[in-house]
Amino acid sequence: FLFPMVVGLFVLRYEVVDVILRSGEFSSEAAVKTAGVFGVMLIGVIGQSLLPLFSRAFYALHNTVIPVVVSVSAVVINLGLNFYLGINLGYGVYGIAVASAFSTLLGMIVLMLLLRSKYLNTYAFIPWGHIGIILVSALIMGVSVWFLKQMFFDLLSLNVITKLLALGVSSYLGAILYYLLCRPKVFEESKLLRRLLIGFTK
Repeated sequence: FLFPMVVGLFVLRYEVVDVILRSGEFSSEAAVKTAGVFGVMLIGVIGQSLLPLFSRAFYALHNTVIPVVVSVSAVVINLGLNFYLGINLGYGVYGIAVASAFSTLLGMIVLMLLLRSKYLNTYAFIPWGHIGIILVSALIMGVSVWFLKQMFFDLLSLNVITKLLALGVSSYLGAILYYLLCRPKVFEESKLLRRLLIGFTK
């Protein structure tokens, strides 16, 4: 569910921040800024999720040096970019978000390439056809969710309850569309999604 989750949250980032945080002293301008940072950090979620997977692959092969070196290097790069983008170039919290996302994605890519070159042909074991379908399905879902949320937020008189309703309905319909696009007979995660969405147990 990683890619559809990232795409869905990215599309709904402003509405999520608006519903959860926008009240009292938290202004519309602050909500827009927070949503922007949230969107950038979501890109880094991909690296944060897959980097431990590749690290554990090295650990299983009794190699603890490479993942540690890559992780420490990613932290150093992150700190350097934080200072350069956030302070030196004056991008502030946006620069810090970009630095964090970039360093985690870089660490993930380096570990994947090292695993492939040193131990096995990773590409032979990764179902790229299925991943392609997942990515395309997630993008189609994201576009559909965007249109749905535009429609709901234009039609409804918005307060906290109706905003939550619009978010929930848009997310639910987007998840159903993703499930239908991913062909449940092929993907195990689609079977799990079916059970979550409609309570199907078999």
